[in-house]
Amino acid sequence: MRFSRSAQVISQNATLPVSFSTNYRIIKRRGRASLSLGYLTIPREPYPLEMQTARDRILPACRKNGIAFLQGCTADNVIARIDEGVRVIAGRSEASAIKGRAHQKRKLPG
Repeated sequence: MRFSRSAQVISQNATLPVSFSTNYRIIKRRGRASLSLGYLTIPREPYPLEMQTARDRILPACRKNGIAFLQGCTADNVIARIDEGVRVIAGRSEASAIKGRAHQKRKLPG
C-alpha cells in the first residue's frame, strides 16, 4: 500500500534535512493516512492495525530526529500523548489545551 511505503520512507529518512513545511506536511494529519488506506472517515482510537503500525514507526523516528509529531488529542488522553512524544496537539479543545499546559507547567502565551 502507498501509505505503508510512505511510513517506511519517513522512518528511514527522518534524518534528512528538509524544510519545516515539508516536515509538517509529512506528519500533518492522520486523515490523509486513513484516506490512503481506503477509509472514507477518519478512524478514532484504537486505530486500525495498519495505521497503528505506521504510527509506531514514525513517532520514534520523529522523536529521534527532533521532528514535531502532530496528533489529535482529547482532555482524556492529552497527557499520555505528550508523555509519549507528541509535540503538536490538534483537536480544538480548550480543556485539552489547559490540561496539556498544566502538565508541561506552561502558561497561556500573552
